[in-house]
Amino acid sequence: MFLPGIRGVAQTIYFPLITVGSQDFGTGFTDGGSDCDIIKDGGASSVATNDFAEEGNGWYSLVITSAEKSADVILLSVIDSATKAFEDQGIYIDTVFGAALGSYQGVERYVVNDTNFTPTSSVFEADRGLGRSEEATTDHFKNRRILFVTGSAQGESSPVTAYIQANGRGKFTVTNMVTTPVNGDIFVIL
Repeated sequence: MFLPGIRGVAQTIYFPLITVGSQDFGTGFTDGGSDCDIIKDGGASSVATNDFAEEGNGWYSLVITSAEKSADVILLSVIDSATKAFEDQGIYIDTVFGAALGSYQGVERYVVNDTNFTPTSSVFEADRGLGRSEEATTDHFKNRRILFVTGSAQGESSPVTAYIQANGRGKFTVTNMVTTPVNGDIFVIL
């Protein structure tokens, strides 16, 4: 199940639970205190702060804290740790696109990184999301378009006029934007 979210903002999520060996929603399930595990950005699994609660007619809710939402991708496993009464559930929460775009398959996302380079309104360096390696092909993104989805440049869009790999990151040259992006601003490549 996919859900959009906003990074760092607590959220109540809703999901059905299905009785083991059935196709029917189940009622009366209670969280055994360790039935919900969270993985943030591919890190270690940890038990969710809150237990899930029954809403009625086979639907359940779970409050995810702001600290638990401090990631681009949150994977939530709802697994009956005691005698299997309900089917396991997997929930994927995407916070990067939650507020701005929704989740798009195939959309590249980058985070501005000013560690070894001072960004300008036309040239900046950025890291590819989720620990993936940087694109090494010169001008790979040339003639594509970027769109900032967070930060001071949010909503600004510009065509890419040049791209290289530099300082272990992607270095983008774009048509001058109104705003100079800052460290941590997120953009997508369309």
